[in-house]
Amino acid sequence: MKRNVAPSARIPEANLDFINALLIIIIWVFMIILVNPIGDFPLNDDWAYGWTVKTLLETGRFQLSDWTATNLLPQALWGTLFCLPFGFSFTALRFSTLTLGLAGVFATYGLLREAKANPQIALLGSLLVTLNPLYFGLSTSFNSDVPSFAFFILSVYFLVRGNNLKSRLNLTIGLLFSLVAILNRQSSLIILPAFGIACLLQKRLSLKNSITSFFPTLVGLLVYSAYSNWLDTTERTPLLYGFQIEKLMETLSAGAKTIASTYIENIFLFSIYLGLFLFPLLVLQFSLQFKRFSAQQKLISLCLTLFLLGIGITFILNRSFMPMIGNALNELGLGPITLGGYNSFLNQDRYLQLLVRGSWAFLTLVGLIGASILLQYFLWKIQLLITRRNQLEQDWLLVFLFASTFLYLLPIGGINKSYWFDRYLILPLPLIMASIVVLGRQFSEGRSFKPRIVAISLTSLLLLGAFTITATHDYLSWNRVRWYALDHLMQNSKVLPNQIGGGFEFNGRYFGSQIETCNPEFQKNLVQTSASWEDFSCFWDDANRNYMVSFIPQEGYRPQAVYSFRRWLPWREERLYVLERD
Repeated sequence: MKRNVAPSARIPEANLDFINALLIIIIWVFMIILVNPIGDFPLNDDWAYGWTVKTLLETGRFQLSDWTATNLLPQALWGTLFCLPFGFSFTALRFSTLTLGLAGVFATYGLLREAKANPQIALLGSLLVTLNPLYFGLSTSFNSDVPSFAFFILSVYFLVRGNNLKSRLNLTIGLLFSLVAILNRQSSLIILPAFGIACLLQKRLSLKNSITSFFPTLVGLLVYSAYSNWLDTTERTPLLYGFQIEKLMETLSAGAKTIASTYIENIFLFSIYLGLFLFPLLVLQFSLQFKRFSAQQKLISLCLTLFLLGIGITFILNRSFMPMIGNALNELGLGPITLGGYNSFLNQDRYLQLLVRGSWAFLTLVGLIGASILLQYFLWKIQLLITRRNQLEQDWLLVFLFASTFLYLLPIGGINKSYWFDRYLILPLPLIMASIVVLGRQFSEGRSFKPRIVAISLTSLLLLGAFTITATHDYLSWNRVRWYALDHLMQNSKVLPNQIGGGFEFNGRYFGSQIETCNPEFQKNLVQTSASWEDFSCFWDDANRNYMVSFIPQEGYRPQAVYSFRRWLPWREERLYVLERD
């Protein structure tokens, strides 16, 4: 229901933007306090990136770990800056990421405002990033996803703002951030060609305009090429550098059937995850558009949704539901579970097991509803680009956002799902949200949302935030206890790291940064220039070690020490065992 407000009582949008910025900061800080990110221990892959910072601090030499596949230069320098006051620690690195994480949220807000979203919708979109479990969870680590997100979206924001205001200063800042983003992660190369395509559509097609539009793309390619050549000539190139490009080429060289099946499967996965992550905004924005549909359009929309739900139910009956791809999301929280028995208590509680699986099945269906809305927006966007091809200069922002999203997901879609991660899907979120705002502008101006739709949106947002906080807290808690136990074992019992099966991060921190340490066979092969994950044998071989840590007792081992911690999801006391071989 719409309420008329006297002009004198309206809050100026500039003031609303300031209030929203304060609210975002308060929520971000409150979440940090709740999860407690303090602790000098690595998470997921960030031991490899931390090693680069530690090496830079101790020797002054920039060196990438062999496990590193990204460019990483700006992130390593940024992390080093945070370590200068008190020396190297993963706590300092974590706060460097949290700072960039907040910058990424503000960039999202700014991008939505440049797309002409009102302050309320811009706040909702920025909170969808803030409360996203992948985004916030990764912000409490030193993985490259959130820094790359921040650099990428800051570049997009300044490029869009510069074009809107015809400001060379903003355009220059945007171009500089795009180069920073490229030097941090190779996938950021797509910013400049996407922007070039959009800019060209604003001008008359000619050789001069083509050169002007795509000159920044050439600069980006030259910067990337110079950096890669520098790594090669100075023998700094890690063995996994470009590993996923090799996996993409494997798919593309396997024939049309493999290419089609890989892309179809990955598009399906993209749609479910993005549909779920964006559901609070999708259901709100689409409700206004749906009211304007004709009876035939409504029928088509409902049939499409029911068709996708039917596919989802078929998958669920075959026990295939979220989480469908690895690395960040797991059945009961966040992070790769690298120790045995983390969720073993579910086997003793059938009702809790049914509740957990039922919840994920329900979320899969919610994701499919969101996917149906995304598909309709996508088809609508294609229709606009075709029917208004003579007016594309007016839709340059839509073209830029569409091209950026498409070019980013295109190579990922061609990689077997075993070799890409769910966390790669956080970067398109602001681009898609801004596209939705642009597409729905004609339906949302001067209209209000129905209270029940607002209630659905806010409830789903709150549930998302609750899961994010509890899951991040638990992930940090069990890792904090794990590393306390391992440090105690090494320092008090004088056990060497090579005698301990401490899980992926432990093995990586002590043995994985250089492959010849992790896998001695590589010492014999001096011409080795690439490797696969499986070649890092020290990560996966814990069976022959005299000590190990686990959430449950293991056959052939006796408990040497037991540690406890409290998990929030579900609320229960957990134990972590340090085990010694019999």
